[in-house]
Amino acid sequence: MKNNLISQFLKIERKRLKGLNSDVIFITNKTLGTHYQQGRFKEWEDGRRKPTVKTHNFMLKTVLTNDLLRAGLNQVIINRIIKNCTLVEVKK
Repeated sequence: MKNNLISQFLKIERKRLKGLNSDVIFITNKTLGTHYQQGRFKEWEDGRRKPTVKTHNFMLKTVLTNDLLRAGLNQVIINRIIKNCTLVEVKK
């Protein structure tokens, strides 16, 4: 498995859900209102495509929260870090 945002997100969520990649994708789609399939995650993971800003920020929040909680930071500080690291979504 690759060591990047996508692979770390899948690993964290598989563990949290005690499930498979398909479970993670189902929950991601439900949360974001998307219709991603497993192949899309593989394309993101190996760099053939990029996720949308909304999806990137969703995964970034999950990975940063997990890693920073393990490092002992509190949620207020974590939220500030996440706010400073997220990509800006284009207003429609």
